[in-house]
Amino acid sequence: MKKLKQFYDGKLSLAQSFWMWLVLPNVAFKLITTLLAQLNLIIFYLLIILINIYLIFAIIGAWKSATNYINKKKKTYWGWLAKISAIAYASEVLMYTYMLLIPVLR
Repeated sequence: MKKLKQFYDGKLSLAQSFWMWLVLPNVAFKLITTLLAQLNLIIFYLLIILINIYLIFAIIGAWKSATNYINKKKKTYWGWLAKISAIAYASEVLMYTYMLLIPVLR
């Protein structure tokens, strides 16, 4: 629980926040979703919802970590690249949310 709070507050290193909390879990979730989506559509929708909830948490933590990195380091480009990636992940969350809502809104 302490590690979650440290991550969410941006107190972990940028490398750990970005790779271990944002990128790698996202790749694992996508792989699992791809494999399980063929079983049942409801499972697919539930997985997408869970992935989106986790990604929102991970994006916020990685963003805060990147901000702290930019404020402390001389090589700020890593922090800015992490923020650009976080924006890309956020657009992915929006896209999946939109895709989930299209059938409901029709």
